[in-house]
Amino acid sequence: MDNVIVMYHYVQDNTGFKAFSKQEFREQVQYLKERYKIISLQELVEKKPQGKTCVLTFDDGIKDGFTTALPILEEEGLNGTFFVPTKIFMEKKLLGAQKRHLLLAKLGTKKFVEEFNKIADNVFQVKKEGKKNEYDDELTSNLKFMLDNMDQRKANAILDRIFSKRFNEKEEFEKIYLSSKEVKRLVGKGMEVGSHGHAHLWLGKLPFKDMEADLVKSVEVFNNVFSMHPRVMSYPFGSYSLFTRRLAEKLGFIAAVTTAKKKNISLESPLELGRYDCIDLFPRKTKEKSRKILS
Repeated sequence: MDNVIVMYHYVQDNTGFKAFSKQEFREQVQYLKERYKIISLQELVEKKPQGKTCVLTFDDGIKDGFTTALPILEEEGLNGTFFVPTKIFMEKKLLGAQKRHLLLAKLGTKKFVEEFNKIADNVFQVKKEGKKNEYDDELTSNLKFMLDNMDQRKANAILDRIFSKRFNEKEEFEKIYLSSKEVKRLVGKGMEVGSHGHAHLWLGKLPFKDMEADLVKSVEVFNNVFSMHPRVMSYPFGSYSLFTRRLAEKLGFIAAVTTAKKKNISLESPLELGRYDCIDLFPRKTKEKSRKILS
């Protein structure tokens, strides 16, 4: 078995988000199609196909999956797997991740950090302190580290204050997220739809009671809104624990993807599948990394 799972979020032209354009996405899909058989996550786990396979996944319930990615997938005769945080079908409020993306796109990191530090307590001030991730500059990395690791109620309160000064949340919500009708159309067109939790939380960091409540709620929404039981999931932020995995299995999930950058050469742990971010496979400046991973 030689399986690669790829993660996308936004696919947009002329955007301030970190996103590939429509044409770049088309070229990437064609590149993968030439080298791999594109399959669903359920097919991977149930049929265990030999040879080179690839699963195309789309996180966060972003509308781009329907408006941009779907037409290209249909043109190429391919399917994709779309993970949705079910809270977006219950209330028209942006998740923290999208508020963060919008503010970074509008303000830039420096201004965002200035606004953040005006509100945050001294212990939560964002500085250049070496928390450098793989994709961002040092200041952006430290901002994201603080937002991800401080008390989430405080983080969300600060985000809300900065965000509300610059955006109409309802308008942005409608632009960014899939509607329940669009999800049903994805399913009707043969696409795979799975859970991304309910409120897009760091599941691996939560007390068991809270983690269980989030996943159970996600399954309930799937059953109530889409009349289906989700069988595949993506852990938000790639965060999970032994208990998350066991609970996912108990709830009937047969596969789950992480953010561990690795190929899947066996299915010994189908609830801990490796996955590459699209930028890992298609770096902006060089193709050397993609050649190495996909070889």
